[in-house]
Amino acid sequence: MSITGITATDDNGVKRITNAQLSANATIDGETVILDGPSSQLKATGLPGITIKNSQIKIDADTPNNADDASCFTYGARQNDNSRLRVIDNSTVLIAPLSIRKNMHISEVSNSSVIESGGTKNMFCYSQRNCIIQNAVFRGINVWEIFGAPSIAAGITIDGANFGYLNWETPRLDFLGFAVKNIQTAHAWVGSGNGGNNHVWHWNNDPSFDNTKLRLQAQNNRYYEGISIAYQFMDRDSGNPVENVTVIYRDNFQSNTSVRGRYKTDNQGKLTGTFDSKNRSNGSNESRPALFMLDKFSDTNGNDHQSPGGGSSYSIRDVENKLEVRSYLHEAPAGFGETDVFNLSSPIGALNPDYSVAQFSRFVMVPDAMITESDQAAVAAYTTIENSAKFYDRVKKNWADNDSQPTVAKQDSTIDAGSLNIVINATASNAFAISGNTITIKASIFTGSIKTTGTVTLQNGATVSGTIQDSNGDSSISVTVPAGFDTISVHATQADADNGTNTLASGLSFRYQSSSRGDTDIWYRLIKNDGSEIVSKYRLPSGAGIYTTNLVVTAENAALGQIVNDMAQLKADLAVAKLQSTIAATNTQPV
Repeated sequence: MSITGITATDDNGVKRITNAQLSANATIDGETVILDGPSSQLKATGLPGITIKNSQIKIDADTPNNADDASCFTYGARQNDNSRLRVIDNSTVLIAPLSIRKNMHISEVSNSSVIESGGTKNMFCYSQRNCIIQNAVFRGINVWEIFGAPSIAAGITIDGANFGYLNWETPRLDFLGFAVKNIQTAHAWVGSGNGGNNHVWHWNNDPSFDNTKLRLQAQNNRYYEGISIAYQFMDRDSGNPVENVTVIYRDNFQSNTSVRGRYKTDNQGKLTGTFDSKNRSNGSNESRPALFMLDKFSDTNGNDHQSPGGGSSYSIRDVENKLEVRSYLHEAPAGFGETDVFNLSSPIGALNPDYSVAQFSRFVMVPDAMITESDQAAVAAYTTIENSAKFYDRVKKNWADNDSQPTVAKQDSTIDAGSLNIVINATASNAFAISGNTITIKASIFTGSIKTTGTVTLQNGATVSGTIQDSNGDSSISVTVPAGFDTISVHATQADADNGTNTLASGLSFRYQSSSRGDTDIWYRLIKNDGSEIVSKYRLPSGAGIYTTNLVVTAENAALGQIVNDMAQLKADLAVAKLQSTIAATNTQPV
């Protein structure tokens, strides 16, 4: 316990000051000090100034002058930033009940309190430019008036005051974690000085703060409210940070939804980018570990709320936020797409009073098990896309690198393209191209199956080894046939199959609509190179799907095939006999 740099008398263990004590370098540590009488004063006159720590200061003085220099507790002129009067480390400034307005001036309140007793709310507490107010309580005063932006204003509670605070003439003030209790008039007062061009920004407000209880004294006053996000992107399986994740911040503040900031994660899984979301301005490409998302703002053209104590009516407008997350090697996280709304009621992670990150929240990225090629440069260099693995990788890379791009799903060797149109072109100029809702890939033979509610088009001789399921058919059947049968056709009736007429499809795959052809029979006509053939009946499944089956040559369908062959031979023989009869008849005509 000590006092240095100023003089106080000892009164049974309590230090008493009855005159003006001015100092550029003084400390009160672990003491109780009473400012007693109209001439008593603590005044900082330089740097480092007067520091009060682990102490209690009781102001009993009834000083007659409220001027900056003459108030009982002051750093001098309010515009002065060359002296400091600091209250820190669990200290209290206790003000006796006041009958009239009094002023005090303070440079710092950290982990400490300023309390006016008696309930009269007559003390105006001023703070200077670049002050530090953190983890501070102001109780029972009239108002905390802020002259110039603090360097730190965080973790503040205003209790039992007339106003939460007053910004009379500072263009911008930022508060982190602001709380109020038992406020008589308004939770914040924004004044008409500086032409009324005074704005306040509240980040991570305590739920006690009510933005419908603002005193906006001028039409140009603005109130903004937002929430911070501090993510560190981590791989689920390895537990390591994920680098090169794309994060895009969009909102609709005073406009249509647009991109505000683009970020990439560094090798620590933390954001880097050019957009300073707290100040909503662009700068250099640097570490941006926390995102500040604007959530609400005041509009003095509205009239939902009337400023208490007089001032402009206003409305509170909501801001719709969106946070998109993309990574080539990871699944697209649910709720973080381009069109997903991402509004919060509480912060993610935690900030220090200076807005640096105290604690990150882990954003877990799930590895995409469908990725085959992890080297993105190799994927971009594909010259053909001849299988479903390459198809998936190339579409995923396009999505990861560009805005508003589609994705596809893959199960085994089947691509589910959603509603996309797919063009497989054997002579395409590029391995991959996308235009609107159509993806074109280059492949002569595509190994795999494709499913889409759009269309699948094969061009310039391209073929698909698997099945195609599109708007031309929601189901498909693929068959294997006995060796030696080279020509396969599908028919709706046995008669058509016998005669080779009204062919529905040729080849091993047949696409159809389950609503019309499900649970009905089709007939396969199989022909060997030697011209022999068989006819086989197959009942299509009733539900939509992709099916496979083996066509087996049974005695019955072999007999049917033989009958067809015999009939064909009989027709041929009859035709020959008829021709011969005609020739013979011609030869018997007289000359």
